[in-house]
Amino acid sequence: MQKFVNANFEIMAGAIKYANIGSVIVLGTGGILTEILNDHIKSYLPITRSEAIEILEKTKFYPLLSGYRDLAKYGENDIVDVLMGISYLTEHIKGISQIDINPIVLDTDGNILIDINPIVLDTDGNILTIDPKIYVCSN
Repeated sequence: MQKFVNANFEIMAGAIKYANIGSVIVLGTGGILTEILNDHIKSYLPITRSEAIEILEKTKFYPLLSGYRDLAKYGENDIVDVLMGISYLTEHIKGISQIDINPIVLDTDGNILIDINPIVLDTDGNILTIDPKIYVCSN
């Protein structure tokens, strides 16, 4: 039985491999606000940890992470770790053509819930069916 995670804050992240320009990572506001707020930052992969921090700091939601106007504080390092994981998977696992993580749910207890949907291609370029998995990580 998993601990209930209160959906206090949702973001999205992902990556896609393009044949002509390489791999691109994206980070932005997630959940139902993804399209409404149009808050997303893109960068070419691979990225370093300092580049992942820069991507995070460029988002519109970044000020909310540090307790803006007495709101709860969220773990910036957890988000950076997710970006680094996406970068690693996209660059090192040949079959992954796309990773979509929406939402990434953060709560003030240091929990992070990830709903990840990778798209994996076989050697002929056909999409293999992968069941999305939901993970809860607690500090």
